[in-house]
Amino acid sequence: MVVKSIGGPKSFSKTIVPQKLYLFIFLPLLLILTALSGCSFSLWSDDKFDGARNAEGLPWWEVAQGWDPETRKRFWFASQGSRMLPYDWFLHLEQVGSTTPFRDDANIEALRYIPAPADQRWNPDGLPIGFVKGKTDQKDVTWMGPTCAACHTSKLNYRGASMVIDGAPALGDFERLNRELVDALLATLESADKFQRFSKNVLGNSLSTETVNELKEQVQVHSMMMTMRIERDKGAHDYGFGRVDAVGAIFNQVASSNIAVPDNRTPADAPVSFPFLWGTPQSSVVQWNGFAPNGKAGLGALIRNAGEVLGVYGVVDVKNNSDEDFLESDTDWNEVKSKALALGYKSSVNLDSIGKIENWLHSLRSPQWPENLLPQIDQAKATAGASIYQDQCVGCHQLVPREDQGKQYQPHMIPVSVVGTDATMADNFLMATNPNTGRAWDSGKLEGSRLALIGGDKYQQMFDQRGAALLTQVMGSLFSQPFKATKATLQSHLATEQQPDFDKRSYKARPLTGIWATAPYFHNGSAPNLYEVILTETERSKVFYVGSREFDPVKVGYVSIKGSTQEPTKTDDRFAFDTQLKGNRNTGHNFGNGLSEEERWNLVEFLKTL
Repeated sequence: MVVKSIGGPKSFSKTIVPQKLYLFIFLPLLLILTALSGCSFSLWSDDKFDGARNAEGLPWWEVAQGWDPETRKRFWFASQGSRMLPYDWFLHLEQVGSTTPFRDDANIEALRYIPAPADQRWNPDGLPIGFVKGKTDQKDVTWMGPTCAACHTSKLNYRGASMVIDGAPALGDFERLNRELVDALLATLESADKFQRFSKNVLGNSLSTETVNELKEQVQVHSMMMTMRIERDKGAHDYGFGRVDAVGAIFNQVASSNIAVPDNRTPADAPVSFPFLWGTPQSSVVQWNGFAPNGKAGLGALIRNAGEVLGVYGVVDVKNNSDEDFLESDTDWNEVKSKALALGYKSSVNLDSIGKIENWLHSLRSPQWPENLLPQIDQAKATAGASIYQDQCVGCHQLVPREDQGKQYQPHMIPVSVVGTDATMADNFLMATNPNTGRAWDSGKLEGSRLALIGGDKYQQMFDQRGAALLTQVMGSLFSQPFKATKATLQSHLATEQQPDFDKRSYKARPLTGIWATAPYFHNGSAPNLYEVILTETERSKVFYVGSREFDPVKVGYVSIKGSTQEPTKTDDRFAFDTQLKGNRNTGHNFGNGLSEEERWNLVEFLKTL
């Protein structure tokens, strides 16, 4: 047995795309498409306005963020290739113990996703923001799945008014959504009346004894698959609202399920807040620990986005290059893509969309505090807070003027040993030894393949970084559709600098533009508001409650106490966030130590202005 370092931390910070691959495959195609296009794809709206305004035809307020209404809707309802449920199933699935549709607005709100009205062009069936109708496969099955907007669109409430912020972290509970979908599917199977209604609505004119039996079998298989996925990723405690361990789930998918190695599965027990998206394309590296570089003329961003699809029910057919025999996948790959180059992997990744989504994000800007909806900023306090920020904060969180938000930047990567925040996410990513076996990760189907298929190190029997499996499978998805991949790369392109080498056990300190709209705080969501961020770790809440959309404009965050008198008519189903649990810790970031109470509040006031 040979264990070779493949796809380790250095690979993701500097050499995620082998130079030969870039020069000889993607660069020529990029030049051709650039010549043919003759123009930039970037969208920018001059629809500038101050404060908040009523969103036309929508039941909430909006703020200027560089997008026009059509771009917002494109972002909300563009499919990435996720295959969570057949679309017709989702339309007609009922809640457990009720005939009310699962997608009923009240249920969607209970899960803290954002109900949206029907729109003939973008959302004809009135799905929630970020849940979209995907492509139809070879068997005429159309799929539904989440897209970026499900996790990166927020809704804030203040004194009876709602405001939607694009690119801000959502409050949705993805873990609970999955569990409740499975419960609803099983309840449908167990109730003759439920299944009769379900089958009649789904099958329509195709209803027959044979098609009903086929549908029942399909529901049984799909619910089992979702259950296995839930159990595969389950950690020691629930994530709650507004968090998910996306990296852990992706690693379990690409380094365990997709390569037929069950022992490579580990608990996805490092939930993090959904990062805000403005400034993401301009940053040299992304993700909380900076493992994913932008650059390489857009290819880095494309790899990042395609990898995200694989973590939310995207599928990819990894070819078996090892000498071992593995059970075939349950997926009928003729349904996914009938034609794929021999070099690549068939997959459901929608390259037509993910390049456009990245391009739209180029022009997304941070929201400004709307003083016509929220209380006015105390300018005297904010001015005093600006001086404190220059002394205490700017060394890590650089200031970016609003007019410069489209420019590239290098974030500061702060070692865990310095910042002191919960290390679980950073440590899980770097995990080189499989805790189930005490050795490196089994390569499974990847053994004998190269890291980037046509280049890079070869997989031996074992490999030491699960991120390598992610890179290989994303490259396989791109190679299966080279022209679409090249077009998407061109759409994703935004010149960014290469990040200098950094300690890989670090977290990213990014500019804090629009930070007021991105609660909860810290990478793992363990600080409910900006005031607690400034406190020392011994002064912060041991337990607080997540799930209220009501905005607290004083401490700047969501209302975080149970049974708030500000929302007396609301069902109190908030999640108790225990900061003493692994992955939830609110330790570290004690940089406000020594500030007086007045100085702390002045700093909070300044942060509202960013």
